[in-house]
Amino acid sequence: MCRTCCEYEQISCKCPSQGTKVGYAVPCCRNVLDECDPCILHQGCSIFDNCKTCNNGTWQAKDDFYIRGMYCTSCRRGWSGGDCLTCGEVIQRPHGHVTLEGYPINAKCEWTLQVGRGAMMELRFSMISLESDHSCRYDYVEVRDGDSPKSPVIGRYCGDENPSPIRSSGNSLHIRFVSDGYNNYDGFFATFQEVSVCGKLPTASPQNFTEIHWPWHAAIYTRLYNASPLMARTKRRGDTFAVDQEEEGELDKEGITKDQRWQLVCSGALVNQHWVVVTAHCVTEHGRSEALSSDDLNVVMGKHYLRDLRENKRIQHIQVAQILIHPNYDPRVLDSDLALLKLSDKARISEYVSPVCLPRLQGGEVTAKQAYLAGWPVASQQRAHTDSEATRTGLIELADVVKCERQFSKYGVPISMSDNMLCGRQHPLSPSMICPSETGGIILSPSTDSQPTFGLESFHPSGLEDADSYHAWELLGLVSFGYDLQGCNPDLYTIYTRVANFKNWIEKNIS
Repeated sequence: MCRTCCEYEQISCKCPSQGTKVGYAVPCCRNVLDECDPCILHQGCSIFDNCKTCNNGTWQAKDDFYIRGMYCTSCRRGWSGGDCLTCGEVIQRPHGHVTLEGYPINAKCEWTLQVGRGAMMELRFSMISLESDHSCRYDYVEVRDGDSPKSPVIGRYCGDENPSPIRSSGNSLHIRFVSDGYNNYDGFFATFQEVSVCGKLPTASPQNFTEIHWPWHAAIYTRLYNASPLMARTKRRGDTFAVDQEEEGELDKEGITKDQRWQLVCSGALVNQHWVVVTAHCVTEHGRSEALSSDDLNVVMGKHYLRDLRENKRIQHIQVAQILIHPNYDPRVLDSDLALLKLSDKARISEYVSPVCLPRLQGGEVTAKQAYLAGWPVASQQRAHTDSEATRTGLIELADVVKCERQFSKYGVPISMSDNMLCGRQHPLSPSMICPSETGGIILSPSTDSQPTFGLESFHPSGLEDADSYHAWELLGLVSFGYDLQGCNPDLYTIYTRVANFKNWIEKNIS
């Protein structure tokens, strides 16, 4: 029976099987006669001091465990350190496993798992056998959400019951194993896998699209100076641009003082934890291509109702660190109307906040006939906001460029659409009334492995009956401009920025 002893001393002893003195062993194990026997290996390692063959070890102490003298080590595979009680590594790959079998007492091991940037990972335990304790104080595995021992703790596990699958909020997890000085068990075996995190709706999504919470839908606010907005969403009136007074409200979260006034100006889409895609006209000076100051913008994620006081535990207020305007943006005709906002703090992935997928291909023909639009209803002098107002979702039908240009010309707004634009209007079967040129917003398309394009022909417009067949949602476009008429006419076309044409530029800047 092997027992640790004399951990802080050097003990001179000899190997009974050879009868020759081999030097010192620390720690040593004693046999049944309570004699020091260095040929009884310490769990997980063999250690000999002043031995003749170093066995790929070292003749110099590595840590404070050994107080005196020199030693060499030959640790069992997977273990390291002067006491051979340390294990772990940094694993950077899309999938793999972490295993610990027959662990020794007093062991400390740490692994850092990393998958591709912008992805998340799922960790699954297929076997765990550790000393059981209701608080896991003795032998335990601790999983943290990040790449540091100081990252937030997801959970601490022990006993023999496999935990539920664990999902990271970013692309890394930190695993720490600790055993105490007493009993030891079989260990654990866990696998990890990179998972696609984009375009996934909450598991408890409602069956009615008018009530759905789009977790990538971002609310973009601008600071008000002297009760006037810096800018607002653009509309076309003849050959001029006009701005509307929109939702005003206070953001009293961290970093935003209560005496500051902010205005909701447009929608954006979260594409990873650090970046949001918006239209360029939303974050530039009126009629110019220069970006606003990042200090004057704020991004709110997890927002579904217009009033912040509702569901404030879900909402994340994030300041903007950088604004990137597409180099080809033309504020006169709103061509290449696209920009990127870099967040000062990464968005925390949750049931209410997650990124949308970008189109799978750069450019290419858009074969979709319809898509979904999500935007915010806009307050007016005739109608104020109520606490129950939420994100407005509707179905749009995409139209031929010629039809769109013809209608704009008919109403005295001649335009020439570029390849960077899409045209659409409310679908006759839309479950709700939408006014894209007033609400702004993002347009989305479901994607499946069996669909190489954005085709929605088989999608039912009234609900989510076939939602399980759609693996992800892709960002098809952003509301760019429309023209202003009295009331909300569902027959009027709206112009959208075609996101697929900017896929390469977006990925280059956010990677």
